[in-house]
Amino acid sequence: MNGGARSCTTPPHNVRNTEMMVHYRFHPWFDQAVHADHVVHHGGEPFVRVRYAVGERQRWMDVPWWMFDPAVCAGMILSTSPVVSMGALQQLRQLLRDIQ
Repeated sequence: MNGGARSCTTPPHNVRNTEMMVHYRFHPWFDQAVHADHVVHHGGEPFVRVRYAVGERQRWMDVPWWMFDPAVCAGMILSTSPVVSMGALQQLRQLLRDIQ
């Protein structure tokens, strides 16, 4: 999914206290407005810090910026056949071995 983040537009710095719609269909908050507090960066990638309630307590979650971009998320479709190349899977396997 990181590739999608790179094609996403740069987030504005003024998302403080705004409602934003989650467009990534596989996120539990898909098609719901969430309360965005501000933008943070992890590994150089932008995330939106989202505030939500658990009972009477406030919690925070950092959601990748691209999950709020309808153009990026519209290109993600369900498929009955694999869409990842064998080469990409082999690279992933090697990466996972390297970090163990």
